[in-house]
Amino acid sequence: MSELRFVDELIRLLAPVKCLGCGEITLEKAPLCRKCMGEFVRLVSEKCPVCGMDKDECVCPGAKSVRFLFYYDSEFSRHIIRALKYHITSFKADYIANLLYMKLPQKVDFDAVVYPPRSAKNKRKYDFDQAEMLSKALAGKLGIPCIKAIKRSKSRKEQKLLSAEQRFKNVKGAFEVDADELSGVKRVILLDDVMTTGATLNECTRLLKRAGIAKVFAITVARTPKSRRTSFNRDFKLRQ
Repeated sequence: MSELRFVDELIRLLAPVKCLGCGEITLEKAPLCRKCMGEFVRLVSEKCPVCGMDKDECVCPGAKSVRFLFYYDSEFSRHIIRALKYHITSFKADYIANLLYMKLPQKVDFDAVVYPPRSAKNKRKYDFDQAEMLSKALAGKLGIPCIKAIKRSKSRKEQKLLSAEQRFKNVKGAFEVDADELSGVKRVILLDDVMTTGATLNECTRLLKRAGIAKVFAITVARTPKSRRTSFNRDFKLRQ
């Protein structure tokens, strides 16, 4: 065993990684146990439940507005997102960022990665912002900065507690963009963990455009499929 591999294995033993899927300790090279890795591969390979096409070729309204890894449509997918929201580590963030990197258009040079920040209350509670950690990991792979350009302007109810229509109303005025932070920036990646109705991404995109950003490329870890969204959001299309 090489010295580097020995050190890696020692670190894993001293600070064991819990599987994103089941929460059990795993010594695999990915933050997934062998059983959950197979299920994860099936999850990211899942086709659109509405049109039956691959995710990147989906023809449903608004499908091209955001890239994502998997549909937020099963108990396993919920386990993954809960693990990222409440138990993320740098190792897990780096693994997911690698997969997100492969979803990016290769012919576009982005200037920065931005993200909608977690509420101050939840950041104090969990001592981290999962979107920030994912964004920093992705930015590092691209060799570009991760900018805290989006800020929460007012306290709002948690989006997950609201209906689709309430989410769009609730998010209005909830964010603001610091244009000074975006000086010289024209093309950004907007990253979030989950897109449910698209209200948050839509509002952040609107504000970034108003601040002078020419290109906003939205990407998330997961997205609720069209068949699981309410009729209010059936024709939603993220602003580009």
